Amino acid sequence: MRELVYRKSNRLLTPSTVQYVFDSVDCKQGGKYFTFLSRSNTANDSRLGIIIAKRNIKTAVQRNRIKRRIRETFRHTLPELHTLPHSFDVIVIAKSNAELLANSELTNELSQQWSKLVKKRLTITN
Repeated sequence: MRELVYRKSNRLLTPSTVQYVFDSVDCKQGGKYFTFLSRSNTANDSRLGIIIAKRNIKTAVQRNRIKRRIRETFRHTLPELHTLPHSFDVIVIAKSNAELLANSELTNELSQQWSKLVKKRLTITN
């Protein structure tokens, strides 16, 4: 079993890699609090990018709390992602009402969104 670790190889680090996803999204997963944009990649690992605008979530404390939850749920979803035939890049965009959620609600919402995204990715690759 693979370790549940969020490594540097699991991150979208440069603006060009983020733009790569925005240029041609092949799977979009939307919800009340988050939008997930993804695209297949040629890397060995699935990678994550997080976008939280200051105008949507005003305080740094709230933005950082949401980022931590996104990374944590991604880390727990990695074993499911490794079952997919291809790895992919995903960008998570937080909506303004995401800061209203408590930590447990935030984790539940993100876990549901990740599950839906994995199912959509399975139908795309098959």
